[in-house]
Amino acid sequence: MQWVCNSRYVKRSRHSIYCLLFILSGCAGVPEHIDYEIPFQQVAQNLNGAVECCSGFKDFSYESISMPYKMDISIDQSSPVYSFSTGKSYFRAFKFPTDVTHLVMTVRSHPVWIGRDKPREFFFKPAVLLLNEKFESTRLVESDFTDYVQHDKKYYLEGALEFDPQETPYGILLTTDKLRKFYTMHSTRGSTSILPLSTGSGMVFLPMDSPGLDFLYYHSEVGLMEVMIH
Repeated sequence: MQWVCNSRYVKRSRHSIYCLLFILSGCAGVPEHIDYEIPFQQVAQNLNGAVECCSGFKDFSYESISMPYKMDISIDQSSPVYSFSTGKSYFRAFKFPTDVTHLVMTVRSHPVWIGRDKPREFFFKPAVLLLNEKFESTRLVESDFTDYVQHDKKYYLEGALEFDPQETPYGILLTTDKLRKFYTMHSTRGSTSILPLSTGSGMVFLPMDSPGLDFLYYHSEVGLMEVMIH
């Protein structure tokens, strides 16, 4: 597991004062970011117990997009919550410009650390739901949306979606029950797989020294993303 200091994540840390002290002392032993110093099960419990924001898509608060759009987005326990047909999720909602007929939405999801005694890295594995002008669901991009990317000592999930904003002027960034039932495994041999958790056993941590394994990332209810729309 790689341990480095990254000021971008430190600024978003719930424990930024501690990270700052480590930065001043040379960054030794500091994980790339510290996000949730609580048991991972509690993150799911907090979502299950959260009050829904709205009675339907029409009541969502949509962020109007100005082009070109590039933003770091944190989907966390302060985000709005809704029970979608795909499961309950924190989300972010967008209203796209309709003076063009083609847009590309790129989402890059970075790992977050969750845990108390032995924190682990998790990904928010995103899905995108597109709505028409009547706030009706027309398209869900889910399982095949993102791939694991490793570039210049950084690693993340990334996916791109092309669409016509005149047909679907609203979009929702969320995750689903289905996506949270899988984990991302990246092998030292260079291959990446999306594998299901063991049936009926809940969250299962595989041994980090399993043969041929480099990184194991479980999918969480919360996460940090870059969203680019052009």
